[in-house]
Amino acid sequence: MNEQELRQEIIDACMYLQKTGLIARTWGNVSARLNENEFIITPSGLAYELTKPEDLVIVKIDDLSYTDGQRKPSSEKGVHAAAYKLRPEVNFIVHTHQFYASAICAEEKSIVLSDGSFVPCAEYGLPSTKKLMKNCEKAFAGFTTSNAFLMAKHGAITFGETMKDALNMAEKLEKECKELFDKRVDKFYVPNNMKPYLDDYAQMFPLNTGEDETAIKMVSEKNAAASLYVKDSKPLGLLDKNIQHLIYKLKYSKLRDK
Repeated sequence: MNEQELRQEIIDACMYLQKTGLIARTWGNVSARLNENEFIITPSGLAYELTKPEDLVIVKIDDLSYTDGQRKPSSEKGVHAAAYKLRPEVNFIVHTHQFYASAICAEEKSIVLSDGSFVPCAEYGLPSTKKLMKNCEKAFAGFTTSNAFLMAKHGAITFGETMKDALNMAEKLEKECKELFDKRVDKFYVPNNMKPYLDDYAQMFPLNTGEDETAIKMVSEKNAAASLYVKDSKPLGLLDKNIQHLIYKLKYSKLRDK
């Protein structure tokens, strides 16, 4: 498959994930291996419905460098690079903040799917940090046959030899996480004065100027699901919460629709 075909596959995957509700706005990212040294990834802060093939960014696997003049690549490029470096059979990666997988990952525990496949949970790190990349890299290296991973308090990431494989894995994970949620939570509701169990809730609340109602509803309900599901995990600490909110308010909320 040539570069242009790969770029179109990434766009197609983004549209499919958005249509199925597994990603929204600029949350999450998608990439494809271009060759043994490079991958193509979605840009930072650009809504998927506005993203064109030429907006995608080529990143080097070894050092995360990319050519000047391109858009800025996703801030989670290091997580994708770690997977491509450790897993030569992986050609497509989908990172989502899908609803039920996010609720489950707030407990910071690995899970087993109904077919017996193991879904490890990478330890927590603030989004876009070397700590998150290293924690994910550790999980990828430790479980080399797993094609789905939870990212503690953050979301999920799935791998595949093809786009279809990675998308199918994301959908399968969401279906089974919903089943886990339904077994534990009898009644869903949004508690008053919630504490942040998930990164995107910490970023958005207290509310940022200009947030749309759909985003507010989505993020608050997902954090509510997480708070209802967890038994042993604590909310995000005040320092982590405040750092994320400040960065989002000053930077990412301004980039999201450009």
